[in-house]
Amino acid sequence: MPFVITSGYRTQEHTEYLKSKGYKVSKDSAHRLGLAADIRTTNSSDRYKIIEALLYVGINRLGLGKSFIHADLDNRAHKGIEVIWNY
Repeated sequence: MPFVITSGYRTQEHTEYLKSKGYKVSKDSAHRLGLAADIRTTNSSDRYKIIEALLYVGINRLGLGKSFIHADLDNRAHKGIEVIWNY
């Protein structure tokens, strides 16, 4: 199954744009480092397959949104590893 990336690397300008539109954007975002991607998901079956594949390849920081999964490789100590959170 193809993974559709809805957000990858974010410049400072794009981050400011998202903030201006009311999106909650972390100052310490892994997107700003090129270490994160948001993957579109539209149903629970695909969500399961995507999560399973990400964990299988060692991506262990996941955020679950209604229509996307955030996956990142940011291993800075204060971020935590082997974590899954909800948006």
